Amino acid sequence: MTLRSITLAMSAVAFIAAAGGATAASKVSQVCVADFHKLCPSATAGRGAVMRCVKTQLDTVTPDCKAAVQTAQTARAARKAAKAAAAQSPAPTQQ
Repeated sequence: MTLRSITLAMSAVAFIAAAGGATAASKVSQVCVADFHKLCPSATAGRGAVMRCVKTQLDTVTPDCKAAVQTAQTARAARKAAKAAAAQSPAPTQQ
């Protein structure tokens, strides 16, 4: 396997992880909206407010919301790991 193919594979993993993270975060907004309004009534939804609210009170949210938050956190961790791995790989040389 060449350095170029390794770099391309790592880029693909990072892209897939990033796409999954965006989907997981929007899932939290959809699934947790009732919990958000109940637990953080003075907060305005948007820019991650739903996730921040429910993460601080994860023990009191509905099971579906808790699962969505955990999925989003897993996707975010995978995205960060892929980004770190890509940053550590040597830059491809032109051939």
